[in-house]
Amino acid sequence: MIVAGFTVSVEAAERPARPVDVMQVRAQDIPMTASISGSIAARNQHDLSFRAGGQVTDILVDVGDRVSKGQVLASLDTHALQASADLAAASVSSAEAQLTQAQADFNRQKTLYADGNATRAALDAAQASLDTAKSGLTGAEALAASAKEVLSYAQLPATADGIIVARSVDAGQVVQAAQPVFTVAEDGPRDAVFQAYERALEGVPRDVPVKVELLASSTVVATGHVREISPTIDPSSGTMRIKVGLDPGSPFMPLGASATGSIPLPPQHGFALPWSALFRDRDGPAVWMVDTASDTVSLQPVVIGRYLDKIVIIASGLKDGATVVTKGAQLLWPNEKVSPKAEVSQ
Repeated sequence: MIVAGFTVSVEAAERPARPVDVMQVRAQDIPMTASISGSIAARNQHDLSFRAGGQVTDILVDVGDRVSKGQVLASLDTHALQASADLAAASVSSAEAQLTQAQADFNRQKTLYADGNATRAALDAAQASLDTAKSGLTGAEALAASAKEVLSYAQLPATADGIIVARSVDAGQVVQAAQPVFTVAEDGPRDAVFQAYERALEGVPRDVPVKVELLASSTVVATGHVREISPTIDPSSGTMRIKVGLDPGSPFMPLGASATGSIPLPPQHGFALPWSALFRDRDGPAVWMVDTASDTVSLQPVVIGRYLDKIVIIASGLKDGATVVTKGAQLLWPNEKVSPKAEVSQ
């Protein structure tokens, strides 16, 4: 409106009530579930290595290949090992010849001694030489057997049926004894391995059932039980490793497949509100409470008990029967008049 050349803005006598969604809250024990992510792994997984050092000549399998127990996976150059075996075999032949000579000398001294043509000292010396020759042959045979066994170490067999999940050596590379060459995931029981924050699983018993679901297919669902919780926390992620053993009869889940786990937690007592009800002022979290007598709102500070996927649990700050704004909280100010609708009792 224009009065004497001036523009004057005239507000309505009363601003219309703002429509908001509200709910009446009551404290209760709220079921809790922790959702964690991880992958499927073999329960038994181990490294395979040669028992002797040498140059790798053949790599016969690769990552992803299925292997059977006893199957040769790789081999070493056998020239040096064969030379050692041949030398040990030659030592056996030499020891056998020495034993034959010592036995003949002893028999001769024994005959001479019986006829009175040799002394007791000569017979005892022949006996000692014979005993030494026998010991030498025994030692040479042991070394030959050992060299032959070491020769067999040139082949690396699989110790169980399974799948190659890692390979750390290439053909032509020189390896030391016990240096890992392959990692094999054995056939059999499977684990779902998760990383979770320590507080997320606070109070969870070991025997609690865990629902495991493949990320790629929500229809593939198994049940398992926590069988191992790492006693240490990964410093890079701040999480701890949890292994859930899948129960017998679980559906097939491929190794390495991404999975989610749902773990029931002890219920938490408090007020459950949707995320849209939460407001934050300069002092911290708060919600808008409705005075049902005047239909006006006021800001109520609250303490958050836990954040969940779709709701937030209020640990304190509310009373049973309080009416709280659940939608439209970001547009309000203190003592504003509202028009509550869709009120739902919790």
